[in-house]
Amino acid sequence: MSTAALPPDNFLAPRWQHKPFRSYGIFFRASGRNIELTSAADGKHHGNVDFAAVLYDADGNVVNTLQENTAFDFDDDLYLRMLQHGLPFIVHIAIPVKGNYFLRLGVHDLTSDAVGAMEIPVDQIRPGIQVAGLSSP
Repeated sequence: MSTAALPPDNFLAPRWQHKPFRSYGIFFRASGRNIELTSAADGKHHGNVDFAAVLYDADGNVVNTLQENTAFDFDDDLYLRMLQHGLPFIVHIAIPVKGNYFLRLGVHDLTSDAVGAMEIPVDQIRPGIQVAGLSSP
């Protein structure tokens, strides 16, 4: 439970802004083979990816959203590591303590316009446990 400020870039709906929440860290690891990079004359590999999380209540109403963008320039070594291990990124989202919620997580490669998404029921997540890239407080 928290009385602290919302994590950066969260847009918690007014109905939930003054209710207790927990901040969840979401660890994305986008497949490096599914991200399109452009190569430049400087030898760098350029990319631009949006990471998004949308929290819904049991009735399908949007409770909180966040979207973060990362643009990057990788040298050959970092590019090869991304191909092997993926592109990691972390965001934090506030989830009200009481209620049934679902998190829809998405990755949008802005270069290729490819999108990947998944949905996770929040009530299946236990504190201190990591599930499908989601870590709880």
